[in-house]
Amino acid sequence: MRQQYVAILEGEPGSEYSVFVPDFPGFASAGDTQAEAYKNTAEGLSGHIALMVEEGEDIPLPTLLDQIEIEPDTLVAATFLVDVAVPGKSRRFNLTLPEYLVKEVDRVAGGVDHRSRFFARAAQKALKEHDPI
Repeated sequence: MRQQYVAILEGEPGSEYSVFVPDFPGFASAGDTQAEAYKNTAEGLSGHIALMVEEGEDIPLPTLLDQIEIEPDTLVAATFLVDVAVPGKSRRFNLTLPEYLVKEVDRVAGGVDHRSRFFARAAQKALKEHDPI
């Protein structure tokens, strides 16, 4: 499932831009330009959410823009939406592969117990290359 989270871009022309996403208090991003900051935020937030999922943390639902409270001294350059994939429940399915390939995956992934994570990451990488943010 995809969600859109409000992000706040701070800074002014000629300086580095920083970004925070109020729904994820521990997350921050930055960039030398606004475009770079937008891109870094999407990539960084996707990684942040993936780590939260691995740790078993709940992913917050997006807060509506008019419900976001911004500190008065914040130098807001822009407010934008970050579109990210948010994993839902895991779904079991059958996969048939040549035995040698399964052995190689197990070796690289660190054993049978890490096979699913390996395939999930490989699928995410392939999807990102197919449809870059």
